Amino acid sequence: MKFHLFLLLAIFTDAKQILSSKLIGSSEAVKERQKHRQQNIDFNAEETISGVKVQISVEISGLISKSDGMGDESSEKAKIESEFEAAIQFGQNESSNSDASSESNVENATEGGAAAAPTTGCSLNGVDLQADGFQRMCAEWPDLAPIYCYGKIIEAVNFWGVRMLFQNDSKHFVDRPLKREAKKIVEEFTSTFGGNELDVSKMNEQKVDQLAKFVRENFGRANGVLIAYTPEDWVENPPKLERIKDAEFKKWAKQLNELWKELSRKMPDLNCNPGQQNHSLICVPQPFVVPGGRFREFYYWDAYWIVKGLIASGMTTMVKNMCMNFAEMVNRFGFVPNGGRIYYDKRSQPSFFTFMVYDYFLATNDTKFLQEVLPVLEKELGHWSKNRSVEVEVGGKKQTFYQYRADSNIPRPESFCQDVQLVTNISNTQRKADIWKNVASTAESGWDFSSRFMKKDNSNKANPWNLVNLQTTDLLPVDLNALICGNLRMLGELFSKIGDNAKALAYAAKHNSFRSDFQRLFYKEEHGLWYDFNIKSGKLHEEYYGSVTVPLFTRCYDTDDVGTAERMYNRLEKVGVLKHKFGVPTSNINSTQQWDFPNIWPSLAHMLIESLRQSGNKKMEEKAKELARQWLSANHQMYQNCGQHMWEKMAADTGVPGGGGEYVPQIGFGWTNGGVLDLLVTYGDEMTLQQMPNVECKQNAVVEEPAEFPPA
Repeated sequence: MKFHLFLLLAIFTDAKQILSSKLIGSSEAVKERQKHRQQNIDFNAEETISGVKVQISVEISGLISKSDGMGDESSEKAKIESEFEAAIQFGQNESSNSDASSESNVENATEGGAAAAPTTGCSLNGVDLQADGFQRMCAEWPDLAPIYCYGKIIEAVNFWGVRMLFQNDSKHFVDRPLKREAKKIVEEFTSTFGGNELDVSKMNEQKVDQLAKFVRENFGRANGVLIAYTPEDWVENPPKLERIKDAEFKKWAKQLNELWKELSRKMPDLNCNPGQQNHSLICVPQPFVVPGGRFREFYYWDAYWIVKGLIASGMTTMVKNMCMNFAEMVNRFGFVPNGGRIYYDKRSQPSFFTFMVYDYFLATNDTKFLQEVLPVLEKELGHWSKNRSVEVEVGGKKQTFYQYRADSNIPRPESFCQDVQLVTNISNTQRKADIWKNVASTAESGWDFSSRFMKKDNSNKANPWNLVNLQTTDLLPVDLNALICGNLRMLGELFSKIGDNAKALAYAAKHNSFRSDFQRLFYKEEHGLWYDFNIKSGKLHEEYYGSVTVPLFTRCYDTDDVGTAERMYNRLEKVGVLKHKFGVPTSNINSTQQWDFPNIWPSLAHMLIESLRQSGNKKMEEKAKELARQWLSANHQMYQNCGQHMWEKMAADTGVPGGGGEYVPQIGFGWTNGGVLDLLVTYGDEMTLQQMPNVECKQNAVVEEPAEFPPA
């Protein structure tokens, strides 16, 4: 079955819904197709979506008999809808980047002149990622690197991705385990399709069929590697949840407590020798909690809020397990990778490991573990100092600050297609590498992606926020530097707990010095906010983003000044981010990226609430409670109305799961569960459910991964 997708201008998020009702849901269309079983039928639609005219043309061809399961109306509709699902998803991903080729979803002309399958257009066009000058990931796994990290296999699968990628997700492919030795798979691909000289865009239909067979026969299920695990310290009725006074909130908290069993994983008995490994997981010794959805491995900064929730559920053994895994990562790599995959080995995420250990110690008083892990925490801090620092003049002298700066400048394997499409119209290889480095560095921030890290293109009225204009490596991010400040403070306090007064005093002095420099560089006194600093321009980026609250959260300010929190709150009120019905958005800018308006992220919501709650300002403590009640109630309503799922993020204006960015909204969801449980326990005896505006959730049901893909 073949189909064409032509995008005249752009496809927005609601295109699928319109098309489904106009094309797929039409019983007349299905009957017409049944009437002409042996003919080619074209379905066409033109619709104005968000003020932009979109034309979709789909061609269904071939003989269909009743024996193939398509003899009835409902199954006809289901199969057409399945075909549309793939096409529409790539259209959505494409529309966010104006540099992507407008012909990337048109069928490709091959060497023989015949049309092969629909493509994504994500060809490297001859760029050799193994050439000198490229910073590649996966060096520790040389046999796996040509499959999971760079090379012709990942390029070919992504180029023909409408057919090769489950739900058109590049990440799904690089998460699939191998069915045999990596070297043999690479050898088979080279002998069948060619080596570095292969032009994936010129594969004919027969070769594409062979590629589908190659993928099906050599790769297993992405969700079939890690083992589901019930934590040994999980209990049905955690004592802390009994503090929750509101009956509906308490019932919900116990439902969320059940989710820890669904999200907990452990490694099977795998061969983790880099020379014999047949999967892309980074092996760790202890069980852990995953975020959920497509995020089927551990993640760094997600883990902090997961830990908060586990402590609320009394699961400190599981918290220790996760801290031990991170210690293993630091000892192995020098830092905690972005996530638990080999393709994340060149970038980290916001530095929360010390915060995790700090909270674990407060919950357990486990001095023995603290003594063991403190040198590891120092080692991680050393990574940021050695590999992510830059000197800036403050007060007439050079001072050290920190930035997100990944050690890779090639397409991210988990988002390979998006990264390649991004530079389609750029011919200079060095420029491509610079863009890819900024993309990876922004992913290291956890904010992938946001207008916060882009230079606005005022000449482009249709899309002024474009990922080709990321400038992350030119910025000193306020949140990262505030976290480093918090690391210094906590290390001083933790060393004092084990009686090492010399180190405790040394870190306290470092903290005081850094806090002073931090305040001078990042704080805008007239606004009462801290902003990112642009190294090139020498100026602050004076725009509201959720990151402005992090210094208050990490206490990287003069805590004797209890007016600091109130000045920050007043500024947030002035810029209008506190007026929304369901919570505080990440920014005021609607760039179509997920770390912008209208999305509320649990990490930012929790830090804002906690920063006000611990400010020492009674008025702000009450404001924290109000914001907590709003955010908790909004999440409760979304849970009830959206399939009884916990979602990764929420829209501040509508209260439905947040959208935008590179993938569809995900369920699970680790850090949402954790932030909610922590606040429910914190405010247990004084928090009541707030009546929220009605929410109508139109999210699609979760699609289960098939046993084999692509289908034969």
